[in-house]
Amino acid sequence: MTSLRQRLEAVFLGRAVVTTLLGAWLACAVVQAAVPEGPLPGRLAALRAANRWAFAASALVGLVSLALAMDRILRRERCPGPRGRAEAVGRGLDEAEWRRRRARIAAGLRRLGYA
Repeated sequence: MTSLRQRLEAVFLGRAVVTTLLGAWLACAVVQAAVPEGPLPGRLAALRAANRWAFAASALVGLVSLALAMDRILRRERCPGPRGRAEAVGRGLDEAEWRRRRARIAAGLRRLGYA
């Protein structure tokens, strides 16, 4: 039986969801640029309002995806010791090990498409 976190990761971190999010953000940006500012007639005002809601919904899904990706990476790289470099080095984690762990986290983020 899969946990709720695993089911959420399967949905929100899937390639289809991420690709759809990028397409939705692009479409919202195009609509935002195409519809003029100021008072608008009925249909354009409704389009602008729908665009705002679509952008807010896609941004919310994007934030959930980012939070799940960060949680997955940090769960894999979590160490039982302290989080700060100075504390970690002071408690027996040498500088080279600290840099290796930091590089693995950065590589994991790059692999998921985050800069």
